[in-house]
Amino acid sequence: MPETILENLKLILSRIENACLTSNRNPAEVRLLLATKTVSAENIKIAMERYRVLNITSVELRQIQISYNAVKNRLYNALLQGKISEAGVALLMGEIENL
Repeated sequence: MPETILENLKLILSRIENACLTSNRNPAEVRLLLATKTVSAENIKIAMERYRVLNITSVELRQIQISYNAVKNRLYNALLQGKISEAGVALLMGEIENL
């Protein structure tokens, strides 16, 4: 299993090239896009650029991802607690009959 982000990228590019050769497609026509469910693309790009120019270690990059996820989780928990409180008030006021 690859140890670094650059090794992962090299592996992905190699797989793309092999797939292109298998399907008789020009590898230059394939575009690798950044997609993530946990960290904004802009934060990943900034961190990757810092990593690329050796201004950040892989550990620091991972810490950025972990911190971002923690902030997102706190936001979602606050929103959830707000909705739970809202439903509780509506129930007490008789606006919700069956929960």
